Amino acid sequence: MRFPRATRHSFFYAMTAEVDPVLQQRWTDQAFRDHPWRGGWSSMHFYKELARYTPEDHRPVVRSIRYGSPGLIEIGGYLAALVTFSKAIGILCDSFEQIDRTYNQWYQGAMERRMLRANVREREIEVSRKELEFAEEATEQIVAQLGIDRTELWRLTANPIARMKIVFSLYRRLRRLAEMARSEQTRLDMRSVERDDDQEA
Repeated sequence: MRFPRATRHSFFYAMTAEVDPVLQQRWTDQAFRDHPWRGGWSSMHFYKELARYTPEDHRPVVRSIRYGSPGLIEIGGYLAALVTFSKAIGILCDSFEQIDRTYNQWYQGAMERRMLRANVREREIEVSRKELEFAEEATEQIVAQLGIDRTELWRLTANPIARMKIVFSLYRRLRRLAEMARSEQTRLDMRSVERDDDQEA
């Protein structure tokens, strides 16, 4: 059974996987740099592209579901991606109010500057230095609070405003999982696909 929210995992897979240069270039050209990031369609297509280019044997799978209070969803996938994924969820659960307040402040600021609905590609030559600095600072702070290594994200993304919008969209997706975990209605257990392969060998 496939994990229904594989797109979140795929973001962390792109951040951590050691893949061949052809696949890496597809991620760069067709996901991280191809979308105008104007409204929700770019976000949806961005994550679909990431999921599509994640190799079949590294995509997350639901291993088991236990219904109850709390319920349990056991997820398998690529180990490095699961580690960074679960780390970000854990940090968000522990510091939810602080991180959510940070996100809301930056998001509101971006709205006031009319940066969220603008077409990133069309505005590349019009963006002011203050807008670029705003986008970089917002991204830096949210990424740092979630414990995400910035190196690969900055390498894969060329436009600071697009990068900020990617991080905003990622946060909203992580927040839904954190809210589930904090409600104590559902617990996620993330484990490596490779681990079972080793045990069966």
